Amino acid sequence: VLQAMLVSFQEWLVRRHSHLLMIENLPPLQTMEHLLFQLIVTACILLAILLGTSLWFFNGELTHKLLIKLIFSGIAWIILLNLLISRYRVRISGMLATRWTSLSVLLLIFSYLETRLFT
Repeated sequence: VLQAMLVSFQEWLVRRHSHLLMIENLPPLQTMEHLLFQLIVTACILLAILLGTSLWFFNGELTHKLLIKLIFSGIAWIILLNLLISRYRVRISGMLATRWTSLSVLLLIFSYLETRLFT
């Protein structure tokens, strides 16, 4: 999500024709977006492994807490996967990609905190 925030901030600066020193020190926006999608691919693979092993190990013991975590993590994984598919089909980028990335990370944070705070 930090990379998504950097891409979003850099795009915002470019749209406003800002000449801050920070924007001159950052790599080109296209490079930053490419790195963002590389991180999303890695996150999608790791999340798929996490979901698969969780279902494998806890198959008979799906408690309410674990089921909530799996549901929110599964939704986050679907969002990331949909983002990757859309990237290569429709060529989405920029602000839309950063918003979907942030939403999926917020779902993962909520799935973690929900079981810690509300149960």
